[in-house]
Amino acid sequence: MSRSRTAPARRRGTTISTAVIALLALVLTAFALRHPGQESSQIEVSDGGVWVSHRGDGMIGRMNVDAGELDARLSIVGDELEILQSGYTVMTVGGRGYTMINTASIVRGGTIELPPETEVALGGDRIAIAAPDGRVWILTPEQAAAFTTSAVEPVHTTDGGAPQIAVTDAGTVLVLDGDQLLRFPRTLDTSSPR
Repeated sequence: MSRSRTAPARRRGTTISTAVIALLALVLTAFALRHPGQESSQIEVSDGGVWVSHRGDGMIGRMNVDAGELDARLSIVGDELEILQSGYTVMTVGGRGYTMINTASIVRGGTIELPPETEVALGGDRIAIAAPDGRVWILTPEQAAAFTTSAVEPVHTTDGGAPQIAVTDAGTVLVLDGDQLLRFPRTLDTSSPR
């Protein structure tokens, strides 16, 4: 007899426990849905890397600023190479041309040959190239990786020799043609930047 009396009591206790847990979960869910949340500041994510060179060893590397250590290395060929960096776009520029660096896989691309005395500038996601004969090209990093002066039409040609060029952080290209400053705002189509 005592068995028959405790079985319903146990079931009742289990039912009440389940109901209390379900009610508690329902109340917590209601509070969570009604809570407005907390504001958070927008943080600009970066890999924290600055590319540096060591000419004595013929190496370039990515300095992890946050960790204070070199976390990637590549051997380089050539003297007097300059490193240009804008965000994740990194390239080395020398007397023969330039080389794009794949910063994700830490691999050097092929050397893109340019005429001697050609000027290369990088800003935002645009690369400007000014040849000594006055031709100016504006490229994306993807276009620059496969660029040849004979296959791509220049966006501008100056009247008298090599122009001075600069690229802003926003990707606007500035060309000094004689005494005239030309502005080529960043556009999606680099073949017609005006």
